[in-house]
Amino acid sequence: MLLKAILWTASLKKICIDIDVEENENGSHRILRGGHDFSDRIEEDLRLNIPHGIAVAMGIIRQLEAEKEHDLLGKAKRLFSMLDIPITMESYKKWK
Repeated sequence: MLLKAILWTASLKKICIDIDVEENENGSHRILRGGHDFSDRIEEDLRLNIPHGIAVAMGIIRQLEAEKEHDLLGKAKRLFSMLDIPITMESYKKWK
């Protein structure tokens, strides 16, 4: 399951770059940077003492909450739960 998700996201990133090298058209910036604005802040707050992928997962959740994307939010939470990826600071502290 995890390998399938990694391969899928790598393929998606390649498609976005092939279509839009500058990451500013056709929504590719949103796809490629999804959650990173929030994750950058999380990493700064924790002085980079958190795995980047965990910070991005938390950032994706925060971004979907902020954008009120309830359907995608539910799907993301289920996926991260299936993969045992923490999405809150509390769950991260228990996870590590």
